Amino acid sequence: MGTYEYLLQIGLPVVVPSLQQAKTASGVCAEELCAENGSLAALEAQLAQQAAAVRDLKARRGQSGGADVSDGQIAEAIAELLRLKALLPQGHHLRPEEVSRRAEEAARQQREKAAAEHKAKVLALKARAEQVPFPLCQRKIYHIFKHEGNGASFRYCDGEVHPDCKDWVGKPVIVTEKWDGTTVQATRHGIFKRQDNFRHGSKAKRGAPVPDRYRLDLLDIDMEDNVHIKRAVEPHLATFASLSDGLCVYFEAIGPAMGGGPTITNRTGYMILVFDFSMDGQFLPWTEIERLAVAHSLPLVSSWRLDAFEPLPVYQKLANTECYTSPPAGYASEPFEGFVIRDPDDANRIAKARKDTIVASGGQ
Repeated sequence: MGTYEYLLQIGLPVVVPSLQQAKTASGVCAEELCAENGSLAALEAQLAQQAAAVRDLKARRGQSGGADVSDGQIAEAIAELLRLKALLPQGHHLRPEEVSRRAEEAARQQREKAAAEHKAKVLALKARAEQVPFPLCQRKIYHIFKHEGNGASFRYCDGEVHPDCKDWVGKPVIVTEKWDGTTVQATRHGIFKRQDNFRHGSKAKRGAPVPDRYRLDLLDIDMEDNVHIKRAVEPHLATFASLSDGLCVYFEAIGPAMGGGPTITNRTGYMILVFDFSMDGQFLPWTEIERLAVAHSLPLVSSWRLDAFEPLPVYQKLANTECYTSPPAGYASEPFEGFVIRDPDDANRIAKARKDTIVASGGQ
């Protein structure tokens, strides 16, 4: 069945209209079409009918799986629709080039609107940041094991303790699990994130004092760049707003699109895991961190106590650990990142151990 027969079958009149005095895209003058084709209004009506016929054909094809309507019928109907559009005068709102022009203009206006809204949010955030008290920035944690190399060549020296940590040996420590996510911190005044002042791998960064390497930014979690952080922190916003003045909580925001590890591909769901608190610019010992996490019903990283720290057993445990102690649902296959080792009483004594540096070296 051809298109015209189909149009008659579904009750749509087949009218071949003409135009008023105007030049068509094909170069045919409307005067030449008047006697044969009728009016512009009739052409517009036929275009509407033909467009409805195309939609109906596509719907029928979808419903029947192609049994009732062939590709040829749809192509023929579309060709007729395009032929009718070509009869429209230049500048008519239904001509394809006019439809494209309006779509491009609408897209341009939408981009300009989005840019203006983003700029307004940035300015509002900047103004708010000038009024908000900023907490202590998340600290840089050094490695507990002696290491060598940089970047891809960085590796531990087979479990030998770092010279700066030799006085840890034989003393009690708290070991916590280290997760790969986005480090975020919160106070009752807002959500903050540590930002790097240097490019990744920058030699200048290694020579800069630690306080100069980083800055702390106040976040607007409603901005597009922070959509994943928002999904992780949203269940805890009321808790953050209830924190005491001067209290700051530090946590990993964890989700499918967060973290720098190349193997993180199977995560489902978003969450946070708390690993630190500070009060009035001073980090707190682990027992106080545990107490505050429980008091505020905030999820805490897994931990355990060693009565006497010995480098080699911790190194071997790090090398042999493949998964986390109690991973949440959706994280059962999460690759293990490492440990953080803390002095139980001195909150400023803290170090880390990363599993990937052992894998890279081939040591066990």
